[in-house]
Amino acid sequence: MAKKYNFEEIVNKLAINISENPKTSKRNNDRLLEILLKAPYGQKKKLKNQLIEQLGCKVTDYEIGGSFETITQDLLYFNDIGCTKINKIIDGCPQILELNRDNTIIPKIKFLEKSGVKKSDLGKVLEKFPKYPKYGIEYMNKRVQFLKIKGLKKKQIGQAIYNAPQLLKANLYDMNNRINILYDFNIYHQKIPSTIAGYAMILLLDENKMRSRANFFLGLGYNKTDIGDMITKHTAILAYDIEKNLKPTFKYLTQGFGYSIDEIKENPRLLSNSLKNKVIPRFNYLTKNKLHNRYDHIRIVRNSDDYFCSKVGIKLEDYQQFKKENSVDVFFN
Repeated sequence: MAKKYNFEEIVNKLAINISENPKTSKRNNDRLLEILLKAPYGQKKKLKNQLIEQLGCKVTDYEIGGSFETITQDLLYFNDIGCTKINKIIDGCPQILELNRDNTIIPKIKFLEKSGVKKSDLGKVLEKFPKYPKYGIEYMNKRVQFLKIKGLKKKQIGQAIYNAPQLLKANLYDMNNRINILYDFNIYHQKIPSTIAGYAMILLLDENKMRSRANFFLGLGYNKTDIGDMITKHTAILAYDIEKNLKPTFKYLTQGFGYSIDEIKENPRLLSNSLKNKVIPRFNYLTKNKLHNRYDHIRIVRNSDDYFCSKVGIKLEDYQQFKKENSVDVFFN
């Protein structure tokens, strides 16, 4: 007599393994799939929808096609390559579950590894850019070759793809224009690879906004070489909003904490400090307690709350409460 299975219960277990127990053995999951494939044909569509729902997916306006076998094999492969947010992949591109694992998905994941992405990062790249497998290898390889021409080594290309996988679909002409902006600020060819590898989003930014942010620094008295040095040290400054971030943060650092423009040039990462969570409450605390001249202003701004509290002599929990009550900009408003 054929053994009877509770297929709904087995789907539940498989979903838990995929979403909560990524280290579950492949053999165990393959065994569960083997059992599920024995379900009656008419029941498999219901099991497929149950599995997708159990994974926490929010897909509501797209009917995922593909057989139950194709979908489960894809899900198990995503699990094998280290994806921990499979629901994010499916919500970002539900059509991915309709792609054949062996003929489409695996070759494109191998292309990532061949291009320089570390094996441990393959799943994370897919989570960041779920639509990735929909693009052709030849198409994406042109972007990889572009990076090679610009001087990036295999490891740097892998780092760039990991940080901004969308560059694999970016317009080549636009990417070249963004690199030309870097050249305009005396960032020479030998520094381009490390600049891109460190902040690959630079190849995806709006060109006009990049120039306007660079011009903001010109207006502060920096020359092009200064700005180029700042960009190579902290490329993300070309992504910060001028009115919401750069302008008020620069004012607080110079007029509030006493930084010179040369100190900011040498430490451009200071401009990444959160106004609400770090810069403003620290300024307010030092001002209220008349402590401004007692501490090294560079460390007092850029280091952690633990460091700040140890220096000014306040318990961390008391300072956290102070932050909640004193994060309003009272200095420049």
